[in-house]
Amino acid sequence: MERSKADNQNMRSQYLCYTDGACKKSKDTPGGWGIHIKVPNGEIIDQYGGAIKTSVSAMELTAIAEALEQLPERASAVIFSDSKSALDYCSVQILIWRRNQWVGCKDPNIKLLQEIDRLLTDKVLKIEWTWIRSHNGNPGNERADELAATGAREALKKVKSSTQSAL
Repeated sequence: MERSKADNQNMRSQYLCYTDGACKKSKDTPGGWGIHIKVPNGEIIDQYGGAIKTSVSAMELTAIAEALEQLPERASAVIFSDSKSALDYCSVQILIWRRNQWVGCKDPNIKLLQEIDRLLTDKVLKIEWTWIRSHNGNPGNERADELAATGAREALKKVKSSTQSAL
């Protein structure tokens, strides 16, 4: 579908945030997160990080939280993620849990989800949640993937160096 002139103008005034998480196994292993943000003025923000004992879900949500942290108050942004579950958490589940005052939420990522909710609410952000197919050649998504992989590699190095120093 072709974008209209108004849609293209709106995209130029929005922050385009590509987020990704990486983890070799589903949980309790080193992982990383990466964000690639195109700021409306043309600036690029690339950041990454990692955790020694984490899950891919936690890294996907951390990437989203880190992207939201970069946005100014009242910003309009598109969050691109290749994780449908992370997008569902952020666009649907958080609203339900907030309405229920987080009672009954037993998700292992509750602190991350509450942080995302706090950022969305406190900064009064206008977010469009958009799923993007992974490894499809989209430059923003590919860059976020590279950054997440770097974060995961650095976390793995920390595990290996702490294991070797313990010997």
